[in-house]
Amino acid sequence: MRGEEVQFLARCGSGHYLQTPCSASPAPTAKWAQLVDDAIASFETAMTGEMFDLLRTHALIAPQLQGEIKPGSAFREGVAAARGGDLLGGLFGVRADALLKRRPANQMASYASGLLIGADCVAHATHTVVTVLADNRLGPLYATALDELGITSRNIDSQAAFVAGIVAIRELSR
Repeated sequence: MRGEEVQFLARCGSGHYLQTPCSASPAPTAKWAQLVDDAIASFETAMTGEMFDLLRTHALIAPQLQGEIKPGSAFREGVAAARGGDLLGGLFGVRADALLKRRPANQMASYASGLLIGADCVAHATHTVVTVLADNRLGPLYATALDELGITSRNIDSQAAFVAGIVAIRELSR
């Protein structure tokens, strides 16, 4: 059992956490769980963070993706563009934007991150409220993306969720 599964276990049946039918655990591979009656009904994984890292290190647009990622206007624009469904075209548009100077260079990474996280949320956030189990780096990005998509997020620190999951496992094994 990996860390994300332990975190989701803490979510199931724990009065400490807000009960929402959809939960996300963003990481290099983002996990999404749909909960029904305190049980995980479906579990999906997306390569969102891993894809961004590959783009940042090996893609044609890698030089444009070296800036800091912030959940500001460029990130929100990327999320909004993800609604259109053309993720690959949108990512190539990062290069065109750089060549034509349509976006400041220091906003390219945020825009591309918004495209990827936005596409992840569009595909997996199936309810109006989503619990996000994340650290202080990815949590604000996913919360911003969900907000841009009109979805409320309930953020829970991933480390606290992991500890609660370990405690839940201990209680189940008694």
